[in-house]
Amino acid sequence: MATWLLWALALLASAAGQETCRQAYANFRPPCRDGMPATFRLGMHYEDRNTLLGFMVEATKDVECCQMVGGRSWEVGFHLMSYLATLGKRNASLAREVSTCLGEPGDALGQILYGIFCAPSVCEGDVGPLAMQRLIYNVCRLHVRPPPFEDVAADELTNWRSISMDFAVAGVGRCGTQSVLNNLYQHPEIDFTLGKSEEDYTLFGQGQLSKFVPTKQQVAKHRASYAGKGDANDATKLLGLNNPVIVTYPLSYYALYLMKTVKVVLVVCDPLRRLEKLFLYHHYCHEDFDAAVRRFDAIPRHLNTRKDCDRSARALIGNQRKWAKNQAFGSHVEELIKLFGHRRLFIVHQASLREFPRQTYGKLAAWLGATQPFAAETIFKRYNFRLGYRTDLCQNSSLQNVLKSMLASEYAALQLAIQWQERRFPQPLATQELRGKRSRCDMAEELVEGPCGLSDDDQSGCPQLGREAAGR
Repeated sequence: MATWLLWALALLASAAGQETCRQAYANFRPPCRDGMPATFRLGMHYEDRNTLLGFMVEATKDVECCQMVGGRSWEVGFHLMSYLATLGKRNASLAREVSTCLGEPGDALGQILYGIFCAPSVCEGDVGPLAMQRLIYNVCRLHVRPPPFEDVAADELTNWRSISMDFAVAGVGRCGTQSVLNNLYQHPEIDFTLGKSEEDYTLFGQGQLSKFVPTKQQVAKHRASYAGKGDANDATKLLGLNNPVIVTYPLSYYALYLMKTVKVVLVVCDPLRRLEKLFLYHHYCHEDFDAAVRRFDAIPRHLNTRKDCDRSARALIGNQRKWAKNQAFGSHVEELIKLFGHRRLFIVHQASLREFPRQTYGKLAAWLGATQPFAAETIFKRYNFRLGYRTDLCQNSSLQNVLKSMLASEYAALQLAIQWQERRFPQPLATQELRGKRSRCDMAEELVEGPCGLSDDDQSGCPQLGREAAGR
């Protein structure tokens, strides 16, 4: 009996809350834009970048406008197809009018509509149906009942600036981001959201989980992921996030841009070196897939299932040519330079990390805001790399030349990037390697099998002595 009473009271409270929201929303007329275009649609990753940034800026303005008038912003998802089916059973004529106005239900973009709506502060997730009722009237001039709750979902939104973070290691994947994470982690003033060796996808999955502005739930999940881990909650430390794919998703690095104070670390490397490592991971036929997965040389799902793997790197100019071209990141680097400038962007080449680690990491830590140098006894290590022949690429000079020609725009973009970085940190060795298109295939010391770099799951790393220790 007591349980039934509690359940009944909860229903009454919920109904009272909905009615309070309905009354407040009926008279709520904020000067903010309601509805479209405001949030993610399928295929948005492939839109023109200026369009994407424009959407994100406008969406941010919508959220800020709502905050200024004391409201709360909601991303409302409306399952149009389901709603039209329900409405059609009651009023077929009205359903056709709504369909004509909002989009054909068979259209992939018309099945679920998303928009940002500003509502009174008293409203909770029950604002969704009311928001869609108002949208249908404002856009179509049609009077409908609020859609049923099963056809509408609402998530409260916040601002990218609400995320407290100092910097992000944003890529480029397969160029040394793991080494940067693990080595910076040794500095007493620097910490990462998920600690040593971890990549953080809580905010930035592939296109930050498909959001132009973050939901409160998304931000809470991000904060909870590192709560109590190490010193990530120590306000005296510089807090960073490591995610090596950010650089290849405009939605993600535009989000960093909108955070305004977050700095971005970008690690670049020889394009041919990176392409071979990606090929090794995604497409190469390993003699022993089980061992390759343990070494992180292959994607686990490929284990014992791949029938279409490639036995030679020649596939990069054959059946994998299109895939190889899609790995290009030079244009993203150029975009980051335009967005962030010297104050918020630091570009470091793998050659600098490899040959001059103490100088490079010291400069990077100081740029991030550290007030003291690394301890004298700090040993800088190199992670996630391979000595010896990874594929047959380095045994085929003609294939190397063809691929270097195919990657010409990448080499040019990186040369300009390192030249741009000279103002804050000259990297002559990197410039030399890029101009000569010098890859690991041209470095005898990289092709000799050795005790280091044999397994990514060995987080002890390999001492990275470089030219500094050798006195070169």
